[in-house]
Amino acid sequence: MTGPAVAPGRALAALAAYLAGIVLVAGAASPWVLAALHAAGAGGATLDEVAVRTLQLVAIAATFPLVAALGGVGRGGWRGVWGVPPRRGLATRLVRGFAAGVASLGIVCAALFALEVRVPLPDQVWPTESWIEVAAAAAAPALAVALLEELWFRGGLFTALERCGGAAVALWVGAAVYAAAHFLESPPPPGPHGALSGFAMLGRVAAAVLDPANVDSFVALLAAGVALGVARIRDGDVALAIGIHAGWVFTIKVFKKFTYVSEASGLRALAGRYDDLIGWLAAAVLAGLALVLWWRLPARGAGAR
Repeated sequence: MTGPAVAPGRALAALAAYLAGIVLVAGAASPWVLAALHAAGAGGATLDEVAVRTLQLVAIAATFPLVAALGGVGRGGWRGVWGVPPRRGLATRLVRGFAAGVASLGIVCAALFALEVRVPLPDQVWPTESWIEVAAAAAAPALAVALLEELWFRGGLFTALERCGGAAVALWVGAAVYAAAHFLESPPPPGPHGALSGFAMLGRVAAAVLDPANVDSFVALLAAGVALGVARIRDGDVALAIGIHAGWVFTIKVFKKFTYVSEASGLRALAGRYDDLIGWLAAAVLAGLALVLWWRLPARGAGAR
């Protein structure tokens, strides 16, 4: 544990206030942020992008009062709350995680390619220079996304959930929130945006999560969240999870740059509708990764204390 456990009633009230607060603030602020960006010359910004980033930033900022309401920072200070790893051995652990992320999702990509579920882009030339350029362009965004999301999902949010119900609650509830959050990227309908557009955006997220057509992608993302949560529990901080997450994002960006999904494939169902890649096959592989991490990592983290 990274801090004292709290009474169930107090924990539930704090979590309810946290969730309601970030939804209200992000929903109300998103149209204003979008208008400000357009006024500043960022005409390419869209409501879905702004809503996603606004919700993320509000959720991260609100984690500070949430943790305070759930007993304060505890013995590890704020570094412990956010799962910030020590510098010693950090690069090695990040590289190990990155390799695991590339290997696990690489299996999915290779299988989809071999089964012709995803096929090469027409007339695509693949010189070595193209692969190097795409890989270089994908590396920095992959690390940035992984760093931001892991410090919240497996950092601050994990700590709060752990205090409410232990490591198991933090693992499964955190994974479910992580999976649902990916559907924030569903695009809004065209037309002018009003004061309630941010709330409408969040409503579409709920509908997308509950859509039976997305169940395969949701299960795959849930498995991904569980694997990252296991890395957090067993390894004690977010270093390994950041590496794994970055490896996944990197692999997806590179693979999708050179291939597209074949709707004519008889095995199309293996790739989810969410992004034409994360489906039932990914769910199976990532669930296997979670089991491997649980069995192979030494029990030195949150779940072992």
